[in-house]
Amino acid sequence: MNYIVLNPQFPSNYYYFYEKLKEKNINILAIGDIEYFQLKPELRYLLTEYYKVNSLENYDDLLRSIGFFIHKYGRIDYINSLNSKFLLKEANLRTDFNIKGIKPEIFNLLNNLDFILELQSVSNINVDNFKDFYSSFNIPSLPVNEINDIYITTSIISDENNLINPFTFHIYRNNYSYIVKIEKFKENLFNSIEYFVENFELKNNFISIISVKDSSRNDLVVKVVPTLVSAIFPDMINYACENDIYHCWANLISKEEIELFTIKFPTCLVSRNNSYVYKNSNEKIIEKYQKNICISGNFKDICSQPFIQDYSFLIKAETEEELKEIVAFIIE
Repeated sequence: MNYIVLNPQFPSNYYYFYEKLKEKNINILAIGDIEYFQLKPELRYLLTEYYKVNSLENYDDLLRSIGFFIHKYGRIDYINSLNSKFLLKEANLRTDFNIKGIKPEIFNLLNNLDFILELQSVSNINVDNFKDFYSSFNIPSLPVNEINDIYITTSIISDENNLINPFTFHIYRNNYSYIVKIEKFKENLFNSIEYFVENFELKNNFISIISVKDSSRNDLVVKVVPTLVSAIFPDMINYACENDIYHCWANLISKEEIELFTIKFPTCLVSRNNSYVYKNSNEKIIEKYQKNICISGNFKDICSQPFIQDYSFLIKAETEEELKEIVAFIIE
């Protein structure tokens, strides 16, 4: 099996996706615009071959590189970098080389707000599905009136037959700190996503349904994105469930059975801005909550979203109350 990925060095933690694909004896054919020797050694080891182009923005360069891979390795089975930046490029490449997966017409429909609004009555994806999430936004330890932005994304993996492993991420902030909390999927969205999977060729994919608070309308805007919307989410899923989403993805690609994940630990990402003086230093936080901190540091090489600030803590706890206590200590 031949699997093409664009820009394999970013996000840096996607290395684990390629590691699990290699374990399945899948050829990982990478295209990038940096020199081969600039890739991390552990990433170079995983790649079957790397083709350098002058620019990933040059579509002709991408056409030539994939033509080279087809000539050398045969039919391409997948092209999916799990990166929203390349969604349209990859959709166009699938059309040009007859590769299965999302095509440009589907991508464009999913980005047409008027079309999505027209489908609400059929698909049942609308802002009402998300309303109940807002009633709990005083957690962890943040009064509702101190929250400036609220952003929700529901991420799932869809296989050939079923929808599996659904999770919801609440992303919200006060003036200086972002908090991302993972929770169980809300069942009232299940039929809605099934509709999109069946009608928009979204099988064998990550799917994200995003709800963003629109201040101009004082309401929610909903969007369907056929990939992960944040590179930090796989690690959050793994720590919350004590499982391996990277292995799950490799099983999906190789058409093997996929294990159902369940959340075992309340898990949260807290990100702090260096421009603000917090009561407790990073060192003090690490010393006090060492057993609860999964990873910490500057995650900007993993994720470029605004909610990744200068220093972040990915934490988990035995109970919700313990998690709230830790979050309050970090943002104090």
